[in-house]
Amino acid sequence: MRAEKEELLKHYAKRKVNRFLRFDASVGGKPYSDPDELSATDKDGDCITEGTTYELMNSPFIVRVLVRPNAEKKDVIRTLTKITKWIKREKFEVKP
Repeated sequence: MRAEKEELLKHYAKRKVNRFLRFDASVGGKPYSDPDELSATDKDGDCITEGTTYELMNSPFIVRVLVRPNAEKKDVIRTLTKITKWIKREKFEVKP
């Protein structure tokens, strides 16, 4: 079942805004460029972007992964591996 926009807006309307560290991945040499974000396109044509986002999520989970329905499994595994390596390599913190 697909949620309607109005239902989602009503559902999230009373939640507080939370800050999150966000990692995005694009494949095929299509980088997303924002001057406030760290990003790099690698030899595979993958672009991993890291930044801050504000969301209305209030679950107790410390990590949530969202994957587009049309994503290929091999691309998801490859880019998640690269994100994991980035996290191990870089120092970061999420401030409230």
